[in-house]
Amino acid sequence: MQPLTPALEDLLEHLEDLDRRLRPLRAGEDAAPTGNLLLLKPVLAEIYDQVDALIAGIRSIDAAYQRYRDRFFHLPAICLCTGADSIVLEANRAAALLFGIAPDRLQGSPLGAHLHPESIPAFRSAVAALGRGDDLPAQEFLLVRADGGTVPATAAVSTSYGPGGRAAEYLWVFHDISGEKRVEEASGRAKTGTGN
Repeated sequence: MQPLTPALEDLLEHLEDLDRRLRPLRAGEDAAPTGNLLLLKPVLAEIYDQVDALIAGIRSIDAAYQRYRDRFFHLPAICLCTGADSIVLEANRAAALLFGIAPDRLQGSPLGAHLHPESIPAFRSAVAALGRGDDLPAQEFLLVRADGGTVPATAAVSTSYGPGGRAAEYLWVFHDISGEKRVEEASGRAKTGTGN
């Protein structure tokens, strides 16, 4: 959501300005007498214009957010976005295909629930390192599909920071290395002469 931050700040500024303009129209010591509303017509017209601009701004931000979500969903890379607590916030179509679970069913589940037990210690260690702000090389995990099958994968992860510089979200990009593992195993068998 980083690209939308300037637009949201601009929108907040307009809302604050609108709030300042509407304050005298509310009940209170600065409230305009009812009989003088005609005198406020230019101010009201300006406020309505500002409301229209705010609505257009909100629609623009919503459209930009939808484009961002569509791009993420259709990326060919296997991507999951998790919170700092490792709960899946977003999953794209490629991730759904790999795990055999619809993206909306992946959302809300802990990422660790989709890892083979032998990968859990490395995963916890990686998350702890990310929380400290460490950069991590690609990690190798054994993922568990919905049908119980496993998929070896490498994961590159990047961190998004929130207010105060604390880790807020992690973007996990997985690469299925099943093919490479099969080649390694076949090569190992050929070297040892064990065959199939």
